[in-house]
Amino acid sequence: MPGNPATRGCDACRRQKKKVKSPTCQSHALLTEQHRSSPSNETTYSMSGFVSILEITDPRYDVFSMSHWLGDLPRRFGSNRALDTAMQGVIAAFPCLYSKTVTQRAVDAYEEALKYIRLSLRDARTNVDTGCMCALFLLHVIHDWIGKGHDADGIFDLGISYIPKSARRGTALNEFERAVRRTLSVCIVRINHAAWRLESIPA
Repeated sequence: MPGNPATRGCDACRRQKKKVKSPTCQSHALLTEQHRSSPSNETTYSMSGFVSILEITDPRYDVFSMSHWLGDLPRRFGSNRALDTAMQGVIAAFPCLYSKTVTQRAVDAYEEALKYIRLSLRDARTNVDTGCMCALFLLHVIHDWIGKGHDADGIFDLGISYIPKSARRGTALNEFERAVRRTLSVCIVRINHAAWRLESIPA
């Protein structure tokens, strides 16, 4: 399983996902070819690239296994700038997962996503938005793939601090929104636990 996130969708959700019929190496070639091609527009490229990643079933690179709600993200592209840049960051960083080589393109995409997520979290109108929460989870995934050794200036801790606030805004959360927040909470708790263990090791 790639990265740290370990929340898995139910069997029914996983059965709904389209399966890749070609070998994993061909899937990687497809992603590379998409990058080289000239998509008709940004939305088409981002949606098709993200869907192609979700379709990979090799357990070493099966991103969908992290959380079943990832399958709902392509249709949300264009609704939130932070989420858009985070999805593009996943597309740019995914090759680093199997090549074990961090590219400048991946780093640039990570920093672009980080910029918009930080802006979203600082804005009272968007800091409890589900799109921002989805983007924060994807940033965590990219963060792990490209081997960033720090918490992006506390961005994950800042993000999780808004989860309880989002539940007090007077609007009931739907199942998708609750699932996103559960997944993000688990990821950030694991990050903090790992950091605590490192700090507790005697020098």
